[in-house]
Amino acid sequence: MSINNLYKKANILFTEKRFLEALEAYKEIWLKFPLNTRLHEEIKKKIKLYKQPIRQTFSNDQIEEFFQLQKQGHISIVINKLSKYLKNNKEDVLTISLLGKFYELSGNYQKGSHYHKMTVEKAPFEVAFYLNLCNTLRQSNKLEEELNILYLAKILSLTDKSIDYKIAKLNTTLKNYSEADSIYKQLTRDKNV
Repeated sequence: MSINNLYKKANILFTEKRFLEALEAYKEIWLKFPLNTRLHEEIKKKIKLYKQPIRQTFSNDQIEEFFQLQKQGHISIVINKLSKYLKNNKEDVLTISLLGKFYELSGNYQKGSHYHKMTVEKAPFEVAFYLNLCNTLRQSNKLEEELNILYLAKILSLTDKSIDYKIAKLNTTLKNYSEADSIYKQLTRDKNV
């Protein structure tokens, strides 16, 4: 598919609010044409147009309290509290994200992945949610899926070199040595690393 057709496809998907599919089209552009300057501008426009703010339903102190309970071995209390809150607030992205994190911390990577995927679907322009999902996928050894999610995170943040490093490192683990080497070479040429 030509680059113009990929942009047309992505634009149609964005107008239909099929954001993850649209980002997949952008990922395809980036992988085929990594030096394309138009992509960065298109992504910035889409983020500005479609990104919704995340409502802070829990204070930083409450979130810190959840992590303290987890450290004290009371993770089930945290999960129960968050689950009850989610029943009444099904669209609350922060709660869904926290549930993903605490299921991950409890070792239930399947449920952690489930909630992190929900978070990405509900807030597809938040890079942090993609990275949270990647952490859970890595721990459950779903490395190919993690790589795909990292590419989507990269699309949303083309200048973030830490994502490049994670992609290179994961490519090394997956024995995609030429891909990893290419990324590492680019990172070493960059003076801001």
